Amino acid sequence: MGNTLLILSGSIRLKELKPVMSQGFKPVLRSAIRERLANPYGEMICFMMLIPCVNKPSQMTRAGYGGILAGGIVLIEVAIAISDIFGLPYRKTLLSCGVIVLLWSQIETPSLSEHFEFGRQSLIYIHPLFVYIFLVLFFLLALVRRSRVRRGNSQKTRPS
Repeated sequence: MGNTLLILSGSIRLKELKPVMSQGFKPVLRSAIRERLANPYGEMICFMMLIPCVNKPSQMTRAGYGGILAGGIVLIEVAIAISDIFGLPYRKTLLSCGVIVLLWSQIETPSLSEHFEFGRQSLIYIHPLFVYIFLVLFFLLALVRRSRVRRGNSQKTRPS
């Protein structure tokens, strides 16, 4: 009903709608491989390949919390350094830094579509590294490790 009302109101000009795949299947396939194939699970799969290498699962939990804590400490050391440099109380510095970050995020990418475009452009070289290259390397490493373990077990069971 909402779409019908939008069309009837004249807000949507049906003449300006382009046909689906007007440039062929290649741009659709390129977009699917580049942007949508690994989103949002590519990095998660890559980092989950590290889980079998950890001896104790509690180490991963501790490392995760340690990473969050370290990131928070670095941010705090920055908010305090800025207040010391400019001789301002840390609360005013924190508020002004928060306002600057908020305004900069609105200036840099005022809409969600522009935010996605900025992210796609800035991560076009980093994202494939984590999603494809590291994933393949971890998979090959797991295959080599499995073959070594099997070879080692078969040599232990052979009579000397």
